[in-house]
Amino acid sequence: DAMNISGLLHSKDWSCGKWWSFTVVIRCLAYFLIACVTANNAFAGNNTLSVTTPPPASANANSSFGVTANLPYVVGNDCGNQVRIVVSSGSCSGGNTSWTGNGATCTSSGALTRSITMLAGALTACVISVDGHDSNSINNYPASVVFTVKINQDIAWSGVPASSSRYAADYAISATAKTSDGVSNTAMGITYTSTTPGVCTITAGSVVHNVAVGTCTIQAVAASSANFTSVSKTTSWSIIKASQTITVTSPAPASATHGEVFGVAATATSSLPVVITVSGGCSINNGVVTMTSGEDACTVNYDQAGDENNLAAHASSVTTTSLVFPLNSESRGSSVRESVLQQ
Repeated sequence: DAMNISGLLHSKDWSCGKWWSFTVVIRCLAYFLIACVTANNAFAGNNTLSVTTPPPASANANSSFGVTANLPYVVGNDCGNQVRIVVSSGSCSGGNTSWTGNGATCTSSGALTRSITMLAGALTACVISVDGHDSNSINNYPASVVFTVKINQDIAWSGVPASSSRYAADYAISATAKTSDGVSNTAMGITYTSTTPGVCTITAGSVVHNVAVGTCTIQAVAASSANFTSVSKTTSWSIIKASQTITVTSPAPASATHGEVFGVAATATSSLPVVITVSGGCSINNGVVTMTSGEDACTVNYDQAGDENNLAAHASSVTTTSLVFPLNSESRGSSVRESVLQQ
C-alpha cells in the first residue's frame, strides 16, 4: 500500500532484497494505477465518429445508396471502438443494428458500409443514425450523427394542348406532384408561372391566356416539405395563328349588262379589312363594280391576307355573267322584238 511504498522509498537499507522488493512494488503500483484509470474511464475525451461516405441530402424513390463510417482510435483515448449504421424511421430499409468492431481491443472500429434503399413510392423521409460505442460509459459514448434523406419529387402534366389558336378562350392545364418513380402522389401544392409572358400568361391558378403567336412555356413548382424536396418542371406548346372566315355582306349579282354598276362588300372574323378585286369584263373602284363588257364575265374575289396573329383567308370567287341587253324588261323586250323583225 502507500505506507509501505513510502517507507521503502525512505529506507537507507538498499540491500539486494530490499531493491527487489521496491521493483515489485513499483510494478504493482503501475498496474494498480492503470486498473484505476480503466475502471473510472478517465481516458481522454471521446473520439468523434467519422462518416466518410454520408448519405445524400435527397434520393429518388426506389433507389439505393451507401453510407460508410468508422470510429477511429487515437492513442490515449477510449478503447473498444465499435460503430453501426441504423435506419431509424422513414420509407427506407437497410442498415443494421449490430455493432462492427472489436470491443476488447484499443483499435479503430474499422470502416463500416451499409446500403440504404428508398422504397418504391416512398412518402416519408429516411432518418439514418450513425452510432459509436467505446469503453467510455461514464463520459457517454461518441455522439451519434443523424441524417435525414428527403425524397425527390417529379411533376406529371395533364391537359396540356399540342397547340392552341391565338384567340382561343382561356384554358386550364394541370400538374400533379409525384414521387420520382411516379408511383405515389405527394399531395404537395403546385404554383404555375409563365416563362414566356409575351406569348402566354397565367391568369389564375393554372388558367392560361394566349397573348401572341409563338411558343408558350409554363413552369410548375412543387413545394418542399419535411419529407420532399422542391421540384420545378416546364412544359411548352405552340400558340398558332387563328383561322378566319370572310362573310360577303353585299354580293355581286348573278348577271349584269354592259355598263351596269353594283356595289360589293365583305367582312372578316378577324375584323381585318377585306380586299376586293375583280377580273374579266369589269372594273372596281371603292367597292363599286362597273361592267365594262357585254361579252366577258366579271369575277369578284374577296381576300384577307392575315397578319402576325391570323391566317390568310379567301372567299369563293363570284362570277357575274355579262349581258348585252339592258336589265329593264321594256328595253329587253324591245330588243327582242327588233331581233325578231330582222329575222
